[in-house]
Amino acid sequence: MAEQLQAIQRRIKSIESTEKIANAMQLVASAKLKQATNRFNYSREHLRPLMETLQKKIEAQGFSTDSSYFTNMQTVIDDRKEIAPSLTIVITGCKGMCGNYHASILKEVNDIEAMTTFLPLGLKGYEYIKNHDLFLLEDYIAALGALQDSSSDKDTSKDGIRSRFRDYYEIPVEEHSYHAVLDLAKKIITRQHAGEISEVHLVYAAYKNSMAYEVVNYMVLPVYNVSPEDEIVSFMAELLALSIYAAIGEAALNEYGARRLAMKNASDNAEEILGDLEMKYHRARQAQITDELIEIISGTESQEALAKEKKKSKH
Repeated sequence: MAEQLQAIQRRIKSIESTEKIANAMQLVASAKLKQATNRFNYSREHLRPLMETLQKKIEAQGFSTDSSYFTNMQTVIDDRKEIAPSLTIVITGCKGMCGNYHASILKEVNDIEAMTTFLPLGLKGYEYIKNHDLFLLEDYIAALGALQDSSSDKDTSKDGIRSRFRDYYEIPVEEHSYHAVLDLAKKIITRQHAGEISEVHLVYAAYKNSMAYEVVNYMVLPVYNVSPEDEIVSFMAELLALSIYAAIGEAALNEYGARRLAMKNASDNAEEILGDLEMKYHRARQAQITDELIEIISGTESQEALAKEKKKSKH
């Protein structure tokens, strides 16, 4: 009985520790969720109108920006699509403890059947793509044998390329500045013009409401038949960067919302388990006390019986 009580006490201490951790993580997630909400509201109020303005500028020069249907002859994807893979940017977080948030995004990644190379923004996406032998952009660039994004891109070894992509994988996506995202967008367009990739897709968790999100996969940049020196290219780079940056804001909002909910559920479950364990402990303790009382009463009765026997033997 004593061993059973000790086992229940150890279990209670373990669950209490888990509950404290879950509560702390819930508070952190709530604080970051508020920041992510502010960023999302800013994106909706300021970035979306700017994106619409850029789309109008691009369309004014005869280019369609409708990612679902391209009818303008100037935006028809050329022969490069037949030999170059598309690029899929996957936005995930770097940490777990957020329910099935990452699993739902990575399921979408796993369901992609088109020939594509992946650029994960977030460590969870990188680990999944790497562990499932999917085609990482860094491996694709290494296979091409050369980098032309900057004068420092002379190292075409796998490790050298990996070091230049590490920040995209390991830094939480919400910490990427707009300048960093714009730099990435320019590099993507440069590779597109070089015929190394075709259209660009974006996979992330899009915001629906405070309780739900939807994993989307859509073409964010088609292959435009334009010269790299054309003025329209800068508008395309800005539009691509804004699209990625706005998606990052939505993804962060959904990730922290999912983590807060997961930690709340964990805390509630821990509290429920503690209630059951405390009830078991009290019942076991009562049973132990009852056994001890029975032993005391039995011992007393035995002593009284012995005393009576001694008195009888004297007489």
